[in-house]
Formats: sequence, C-alpha cells, structure tokens
Amino acid sequence: MPGLVTFLSDFGLADPFVGLCHVAVLAQAPEARIVDLGHEVAPQNVRQGAARLADAVAHVPEPATHLAVVDPGVGSARHALVLVAGGHRLVGPDNGLLLEAAERLGGVAGAWALVPPAEASATFHGRDVFAPAAGRLAAGAAPGALAQPLDPETLVTLPSRPVHASVGRARAGVRDLDRYGNVQLALPAADLDRAGIPSALRVRAGDRVVAATRVRTFAELAPGRAGVLVDSFGWAAVVVAGGSAAAALEVVPDDEVELVPG
Repeated sequence: MPGLVTFLSDFGLADPFVGLCHVAVLAQAPEARIVDLGHEVAPQNVRQGAARLADAVAHVPEPATHLAVVDPGVGSARHALVLVAGGHRLVGPDNGLLLEAAERLGGVAGAWALVPPAEASATFHGRDVFAPAAGRLAAGAAPGALAQPLDPETLVTLPSRPVHASVGRARAGVRDLDRYGNVQLALPAADLDRAGIPSALRVRAGDRVVAATRVRTFAELAPGRAGVLVDSFGWAAVVVAGGSAAAALEVVPDDEVELVPG
C-alpha cells in the first residue's frame, strides 16, 4: 500500500500538534494516506506507546511507514530514528518506542539516525524532524538518503515485563489498559493455554482478589462478572462484562497480576 503512513502519539487532540504533523507529512508526500492509530497514549509513557504501536502495526499491510512520537527526551542527545523491518519503515525517537513493533514485523533490518535541521524546534521534533522524514519515506525516499547508518545493537531498549506461567497458574505484568477498563497482560495466548489455567479462577493484584471465569467472548459472562480471555491482539486479558476490570483490580500498567485456580 504505497504512501500509507500510520501515526501514533501521546499528543491528544486538544492541541494542534497532531494536525501540524499531518501537514508536515503531506508537505513531503501530498498523495500519502495518513491513518491515526491513536493519540491518547498517557503523556510520556513510552512503554504504553510501544505496546500499542506493536499491536497495531501487525495488522497494517506492507509497505507502510509508521510515525510514532512519545518523546520525553525531545531536544536531548537521543537519536531520531528510521528503522526498516520487513516491508515497513518506522520513524520516531530512540527511546525503545519502536523496537517491539520492529520485532513484531520481523526484526530490525537496518537503522539510521536523522540529523535535525538547524531550524527545527528543540521541543517539537514530531513536526520538524519525524513527520517530514515519514513523508519523504512515504514518497519513495530511501532511508540512507535521509539519515546516517546506525548500529542496531546500540538502540535503546525497554525493560521486559515479568512473565511466569506454570501448571494452573500464571503471573504477568499489566501491558496496557484500554478505554473500557480491560486489563491486557504481558501473557501471550500460547502461554495462557500452556499453563492450563482452569475455567474457574481468581485474579490477584496486590491485596485485590476477583473471582473470574475463562471465556472466549464477553457474551459468555453475566453483567458485572469478571473473565479472562484472549484479546484481539493475542494477549491474555482480564475483563468485566459491562464494567471495568482495571477499576475492580485497581491496577495501572506494569502492576503485577496473578491468575490462580479458583
């Protein structure tokens, strides 16, 4: 799908930041199609942005350019990246934001460091560095025409979330919370199945304990009842029918959750 640019950020929609990045992309690639993957990543939460980006890009056909900006280190010495993974290009800060997505797309095949233009704002590289680069890539430019080669081994990585699965039980960090209050765990569906989590179980988070049932769909749960299912991105998730599992468990991303026999 030539000219496709996806865009994810923590900018929100109250300010002109997202619109100005669109303009900067289109200034370089007037025929580009921009798809917003979301701009409600919690401010400066690179781990949440990385999780959402990785889940999304797996569903985008190649070739595509993925622009992602969650950049608390803007203006610092951190690199501004272009990565190639499969038939995809990823553009964003070197703070771990892009790497999980690149791995989901087959791994980093090449890395380059953009040089911010002299006139770039020190506080808005989304508009002045990343978006123009994404536009040029969408218009057909090669990464090497925009940036200097970089050793992929030097890229900044994020710490992994703890995951442990054994017979009948599992423990994992909270990977993300969606707007419905569903609690996505850093526990792949295969590990959930391998652990043999029973149909009746309890979910523990700190001193909070919620009775739950393993289900395939929300419809299998009575209103207000908790369940554990595999979400649309292939992760185990704790849910409450018609309610919020995040509120019931009082968790935030990176908290630890246990699934134990009930």
